[in-house]
Amino acid sequence: MFWWGIIVDELFFTLLGLLALITLCLGPWAFFRTRSLRLKLADVETRLRASETVQKMLELRFLRLAETPIESAPSPPAPDAASAPVAKAPPVPENAPEADVPEAETPVPAAASASKAREEAIRAAQAEVAAVAGQTASITPPLGKPSRSWEELLGARWAIIVGGIALAFGLILIVKLSIEKGYFGPAARLLIGLTASILLVAAGEWLRRREAQGKSPVSADLPGGIAISGVLTAAGTVGAFGATYAAHALYGLIGPAPAFLALGATGIAAIIAAALHGPALAALGLVGAFATPLLVSSNAPNPWPVLVYIGVVAAAAYWLARTRLWLWLARASAIGGGLWALALASEISATGRGPEFFAASALHVLLHLGLALFVFAWPYAKLPLKTLSREANIVPAGFALAGLLVLQSGAASGQFGTLWLILAVAIAAALAVAGTMILPAAYLVPAAGVFVAILTRVWPRRVELAAPGDAIESFFTLWVEPASPLALAGIAGLLALGVFALAADRLRKGADLPVWAAITYAATAAATPVVVLGLLWLRVPKTTVAYEYAAAAGALAALFIVAATTFRNLPKSPWAEQHWTSPAKLGLGFFATGALASLALGFTIALEGGNLTVALALMALGAAWIAAREDIPVLRWCVAVVGGIIALRMAWDPRIVGDALSKTPIFNWLLVGYGVPALAFAASAKLLDREEEDIPLQCAQALAILFAALLCFFEIRHAINGGDPFSKASRLTEMGLQMSMALTFAIGTTLLAAARKSIVFSTAALIFGVAAMVFGSFGLLLYLNPLFNHLPVDGGTVINALLLAYALPAILATVLARLSIGRRPEPYRIGAAVLAIVFAFSYLNLQTRRFFHEQTISMPTGFTDVEIYTYSAIWLGLGLILLAYGVVMRSRE
Repeated sequence: MFWWGIIVDELFFTLLGLLALITLCLGPWAFFRTRSLRLKLADVETRLRASETVQKMLELRFLRLAETPIESAPSPPAPDAASAPVAKAPPVPENAPEADVPEAETPVPAAASASKAREEAIRAAQAEVAAVAGQTASITPPLGKPSRSWEELLGARWAIIVGGIALAFGLILIVKLSIEKGYFGPAARLLIGLTASILLVAAGEWLRRREAQGKSPVSADLPGGIAISGVLTAAGTVGAFGATYAAHALYGLIGPAPAFLALGATGIAAIIAAALHGPALAALGLVGAFATPLLVSSNAPNPWPVLVYIGVVAAAAYWLARTRLWLWLARASAIGGGLWALALASEISATGRGPEFFAASALHVLLHLGLALFVFAWPYAKLPLKTLSREANIVPAGFALAGLLVLQSGAASGQFGTLWLILAVAIAAALAVAGTMILPAAYLVPAAGVFVAILTRVWPRRVELAAPGDAIESFFTLWVEPASPLALAGIAGLLALGVFALAADRLRKGADLPVWAAITYAATAAATPVVVLGLLWLRVPKTTVAYEYAAAAGALAALFIVAATTFRNLPKSPWAEQHWTSPAKLGLGFFATGALASLALGFTIALEGGNLTVALALMALGAAWIAAREDIPVLRWCVAVVGGIIALRMAWDPRIVGDALSKTPIFNWLLVGYGVPALAFAASAKLLDREEEDIPLQCAQALAILFAALLCFFEIRHAINGGDPFSKASRLTEMGLQMSMALTFAIGTTLLAAARKSIVFSTAALIFGVAAMVFGSFGLLLYLNPLFNHLPVDGGTVINALLLAYALPAILATVLARLSIGRRPEPYRIGAAVLAIVFAFSYLNLQTRRFFHEQTISMPTGFTDVEIYTYSAIWLGLGLILLAYGVVMRSRE
């Protein structure tokens, strides 16, 4: 009896709590429902009053007209037929019958005039009553769906959601309570939970059908867009999930296989039922279905049931998404499939069943990539759309990335074989074919090119990894020799050529392609083979020169030349002749660029040192010549890109040929390695010159000036320091020559800027002039000034280093100051003039001291009286000369 009392008490309080919860849920809903009905009733009463008012006005108006006698109207004199009055037709409604419309401009007898007047008055009254009725209707709100306040929306939505959650958790808690208290056996416990869930689902379906037939007392058009039938079905679904999972994971009542089947069936059923009950149930079923394999544990995991199950779930979700046009559901399904691809890939190396998990992962990626292409990209295939679709590009590219991770994991765990190759080829082919067939998915073509390029790095290396855990780290290490290099070269090369062929053919056939699509196809077709060939060459052992790759680069350049010629000979419209954005112009430009890039790659593979620098410079000159002749804007940019490559090459080794640089002054590899690029880019700038400057032209001008300046700089250092341009020593002669070189370049660029308004020449003149002023002031006047250090002055008494260090810069600074008048900023001109005066004064003083001393003229050697008097005379003479020059030339400095 004691336990029976406890049970009765618990049941009583449980029922009391449920009753309170139901009251809490139904109270707000009943309140807002009653409020809505009151608004509708008030609307109906307002309309009834308006109708009664109109009816009374109409009756009064017609009573007045009826009481007016016909004889009261004045009788006109009887006219003859010729002077009979003409009765005009009164205004009548448009929908009046044809027999009621009197004929206009018809003579009528005088006896009928009073009757016509009464009819006209009656019709005027009708029009007046209609106007009043219209005004009354305009001030009365239309009878329809009443507007709902936010309180009503929040109250109804909250009540329904809370009720559904309470029902779902009530089912789970009832099962848990029955298990903990031991009221029923294991089979009965599971049966109770599943039965309650089935009843809720059945109730939801029954209520949905009642709502559809209009027989349910509960309206299906609830505030917030939530139907009670859908909430009941969702609650039953959650209850089924909870009961099944608790029976398996918490209490071990059923095994992994029955639990997996039951949970999977529940999730798929919920997804299918969402077609009737709304998106909330679809989201719930999708999450539960994708999470089912994680809820079921097993000592011997098998990936194949999971593969089949996830495929069925994704297909069901995609079907529902396309049926109900729920794009969010398709996106969520794709995300779930991608996450499972990553989970399967992570298990390849983590378990001892690598081959089985790799095969399942590969098939999973291929299946979901196909589904993604069918759902997100294929619907656009038959539509004449010329816009881009994000889902059609992002989702398949995401599965391709997952495929790369699967390939990397398989290569790291020793799963390289036929299936590995099939997966790689299938992904690349699917992306390339879909991107060329479906215009809104055009970005899948460059995605295919990127996939092939990364494949050359993911390809397993010849040396086995020390441990599977090194797979991620090895991706960022140095490139190593691949396993089966011939197979890698063949497969990667064929895939790259396939991408090139598909993209080029789509570009050739797409005369009406939008600009973004044409550029995408042209750039991908030109870049993919070159990039893949370069990456393949990186994986070749560097013990010997890979002449076969250089030959492949030459063959690829020939292929690009053929393609460029084909696009050059395509029939063009007048618009295509004038616009570089036409597919024909883009194909010609990009494939010509690809030919130059292939030649550059071939030169890089086959040549070294100065030969490579010279070859690239001449190639840039050829690109400029073709760009100017054929008017190909893309090739203009190639000149700048090749120049940047040469600059990086020189920054890597400024000596061009490394230690092989000879000690012969002037005539060495520096003259060729810097001189040829300087001349090539100067000629390129001349070829690219046009009325309006663009960036490629400015780059060519800047590169020509840069390479010429570097030639002079390194030649001076090489000659002064005994063939070592990297010497740390710096002598007076070298510093003077460097300053004179900077001033000479400043003078030359100033003249060029005056001849042609170019921002490059103007900027170069400022840079060289300022550099000469700064380095001359600190280097020659302070650091290397022979008056302040013990370094000897090279040369004789008159012909010595002072001429090169001070006299020559003074003369050049004077020329620069004169040329800067009206051409350069005023502070720049004044600085050059002051520099000329200071260096002239310094030279005269230092040369005077050299007359009285040996090669060392530093201050500690002392001063003689004659020397001091000589300084006075020189200063006086210099002052008079400067004064006369200033008066004649009108120079205040």
